Amino acid sequence: MGAHPDLGLAGNAADHHFVSVRAKIHHQGYGGGFYQVILLDGRAVENVVQVPAYSIWDTYSKEVVTLVKNVGLLEESIVQTLSVALQLPVSLYEGNRCVLSLPAQLTYAACLLGKPGPLESLKPGQEQTHSAQFLESLYGEKFLYVQLSAGHVLLLGAFLCEPLDGKDVYHLIRSLRLSTGDYQPLLRYYRSLPVMDEARFFYLGQLLDMLFTGTQAMPFASMTSSQALEEQHRFQNAAKKRIQLFSHPPFYLEQEITHHIANGDRKNALRVMAEINALPRATLAQDPLRSLKNSLICSCALFTRAAIAGGAPSDDAFALSDACIQSLEEASDLRSMAALEEPMMLSFIELVEARMQHRLSPVTRAAIQYIDDHLTDKITLASIAQAVYVHPSYLSQRFKQDTGEVLTSFIQKRRVAEAKHFIRYTNDPISQIAGFYQFCSQSHFIQVFKKHTGITPQAYRGIQDSAEA
Repeated sequence: MGAHPDLGLAGNAADHHFVSVRAKIHHQGYGGGFYQVILLDGRAVENVVQVPAYSIWDTYSKEVVTLVKNVGLLEESIVQTLSVALQLPVSLYEGNRCVLSLPAQLTYAACLLGKPGPLESLKPGQEQTHSAQFLESLYGEKFLYVQLSAGHVLLLGAFLCEPLDGKDVYHLIRSLRLSTGDYQPLLRYYRSLPVMDEARFFYLGQLLDMLFTGTQAMPFASMTSSQALEEQHRFQNAAKKRIQLFSHPPFYLEQEITHHIANGDRKNALRVMAEINALPRATLAQDPLRSLKNSLICSCALFTRAAIAGGAPSDDAFALSDACIQSLEEASDLRSMAALEEPMMLSFIELVEARMQHRLSPVTRAAIQYIDDHLTDKITLASIAQAVYVHPSYLSQRFKQDTGEVLTSFIQKRRVAEAKHFIRYTNDPISQIAGFYQFCSQSHFIQVFKKHTGITPQAYRGIQDSAEA
């Protein structure tokens, strides 16, 4: 084969599916058009090739450009290159149909729950169709979404921005009213997802924009001082906006507001809430109303745990939680929903204040927190004592002194209070709920449930079904 007369390529672009050039490329974006190839020695050859397809930079050298005419080879090349180089799952969609993915078999939280895959539920912003978008599913998964053409979408993910542990997954299934049987599959799934920090996903978005949307940064060496300053500001603003898309309150602020609620400190709790609300709220769904509902439901879960840690009776705390979530679900506009957050938090503080006359010791408070975090695990006096760094005998005596209850009875009440949620809002068999909360048998669970509520689990479910009907 002879070399290309203009570029010195090993082959003829007209006769082959693809050609590789040691060059840098400026193009007009996905969808075709004329390309300007600038060779490494500085020579420029304009309008060399007209290609109705993509262009992609070699991820490692940043200098090898592949122009592909064969769409099948092109798709496979892009998906494989991105997946291997970025260590992320990559899928190519035509309409709502996945035509290519790596790994070949991808699983998402929605699929585990018997629901449609992510593309059907992710709703990208119409104002960002020409740039990479960062989207989050209802189940907390993160994705990068690139609209390649009217009918083609490139989806990178799922991934997480921070690991999810058993406690996080538990609160997820509770807030979304999922089955207890979903806990273990979801926990395994989230543990398998790659974790990518904010800086990395921002720069990945920059890379995707350059590769697929024709957005290219001007080399600083060729800019005037005013252009360079303008470019720096543009870059910083873009970084800020993209990172805000997945912004959650800093962990220390969540810890601080939890501490103030547990201590019944209204003034400081309101101060920290104002700090949190001054930050961008995380995007938890494409619909703004649904996103705010999900965010406030997460806040409600945080307030509930804080109140219990502060000594509020768990039955009262979870009854209040269910009432708050019901109010949030019934809200029909953003203004009325946002107005619910402050009174919701103050209601939980009132529960703590009512218990303040029986001030809890730090040891007892830490024990309650440990119990709350491990309700679905096997809990013993020894394991709690080890977690709070005291002798089991001292813990047992101090807990009874502070709460008026023995530890075993308190743990049973907490588990029964939590079990009520799944009895009411799911169709899980009673035996499955009993096993989820570590009861040795269904009969033992029924016995304990009736001891603390006066009725059997099945009777409780029947009453709730009748009330909702």
